[in-house]
Amino acid sequence: MEAIFDDIKASKDVLFDKLSDENSKTSEIDSLASIVANKEVKKELETFHFFKSVGEICDEKQKERLKAIIKDALRRQGPQGQNGPPPGGAGDEHRPPPGGPEDENRPPPPRH
Repeated sequence: MEAIFDDIKASKDVLFDKLSDENSKTSEIDSLASIVANKEVKKELETFHFFKSVGEICDEKQKERLKAIIKDALRRQGPQGQNGPPPGGAGDEHRPPPGGPEDENRPPPPRH
């Protein structure tokens, strides 16, 4: 499963590297987005089949508990399974300025 996550990340990196490419074509962007989407489908199917196989070895009580756990996890992910910003805030304009008391114990960002 980790290989799928790594593959999706690499594909998204290629896609979003095109943000700074003024010569990128719509067809190229669409193709890259389709590649990412196909890999996401593969991830979802692998996840589904994993939990289905877990359910097959459960008794009825365990199946109900597994179903509740999965539903709870899906609800926590938000709309369309995406982990995004909290409601009412979508960007830096809703973040506190840097240098506040919560930053005192935070390590410096990594250098590239």
